[in-house]
This record gives sequence, C-alpha cells and structure tokens, in this order.
Amino acid sequence: MEKYIKELGEFKESAKTFIEQQKQQQTLSGDTKRQQQPEPPKRPSFCSENATTQFVFDGCTVQGDYVYIGDKPVRKLNEKELEKLEKFKQEFSLYQEFIANKVKKHMEKLFSSQLPTNNEKEEESQLKINNTSKEDNNEDINLNQPKEPKSPEFCVLIV
Repeated sequence: MEKYIKELGEFKESAKTFIEQQKQQQTLSGDTKRQQQPEPPKRPSFCSENATTQFVFDGCTVQGDYVYIGDKPVRKLNEKELEKLEKFKQEFSLYQEFIANKVKKHMEKLFSSQLPTNNEKEEESQLKINNTSKEDNNEDINLNQPKEPKSPEFCVLIV
C-alpha cells in the first residue's frame, strides 16, 4: 500500500509537470505537438474493477456487491441482481461506445474541410454541412442503434 501511495504521488507530480510543459509549449510556439503522457501507477490488487466502479441510479448507488443510500450500505445484491447489473453494464458500454463513435464521426465531418476564404466558399461549405447533417439523420435510421439500457431497479423507496 505504501508503494502505491508513493507511486501515486510521483504520478501526480509528473502529471502536473506535463500539463505545465504543454501549456508553455503551446503559448510560446503555438505548437500543439503531443508528448508522451505519464502513466498512472498500477492499482493495488485489492482495488478490482468491481470494487472501484460505482453505478449511480435514481435513489441509490451500487458499488461492488452493495447498495448504498447516501454513504450508508443498505444491503447486499443477490445473484439475480448481480446478473442484472452485469447485463446493464455490458449494454451500457455498447450504448456509450455507439454514441461516442456517432459524435466523433459527426465532428470529423463538420471539421474535415478547411475554413472558407470568401463568401462563395462559405455558402458552399454551409450547404455541404447541411447536406451532411441530412445524410447523418438518414444513416442513423438505417443503423442498428442500440437503445439506452433501462437501469435496474435496486433502489426501493421505504415509506
């Protein structure tokens, strides 16, 4: 544990230094060339993904195998609920990846052409963007877009 804390401190310092160097380099030269970012330390073995991932639902939080309301553990999830949580996690990852790719693709289309130098090119560029947006909308209809997964209902209102 002490080794991890030491490595984490070193990482934070190197990250601060890296950010400052990037700011200075960009300010002085206008160069945005990327340098190698510092790597965070490997997390300790007792910090599994399951133990460190939180799901915030309406009314409660699930972390590990436990349901929390506020910062108080309320109960442990049963096997069926753990299966539902795993299914939700997988579906949400797919949905999140789909949305990220869709946004990335749209941004690339918007910013792929150079800025226009006169009014004619500006109008042509705007027309191209409008047509691209229409194509995107038609494309979305044809894709097998995953639906946003429904959150499992682990939080029960106690009256």
